[in-house]
Amino acid sequence: MTARRLRSMGLARLVDVRTAESAALAEAVGSHAEWLIRLSRGIDDRGVEPDRPRKSAGTERTFAADRLDLAGIRTDVAEMAGKVPRGSRARACSPARSR
Repeated sequence: MTARRLRSMGLARLVDVRTAESAALAEAVGSHAEWLIRLSRGIDDRGVEPDRPRKSAGTERTFAADRLDLAGIRTDVAEMAGKVPRGSRARACSPARSR
């Protein structure tokens, strides 16, 4: 529900929150507004837990241009999947996703 309200205001990414009117943001998401504003400014006081169990593993690659060739994309995805540690692939609980 909150994401839908933010999108209706034209706020699709956290960086968009920086330019939003505070009052309008508060009206849309209530008490979450201040937290979102802080995050959009890079302020996050939550502690980092570096030694917690791994939940996922992956790999990524940035291409110089958009890829439109489906066969080439499949080849690239297969190559990237081969780079994910073997134990992580065996424990994976969701299929690969692309962005």
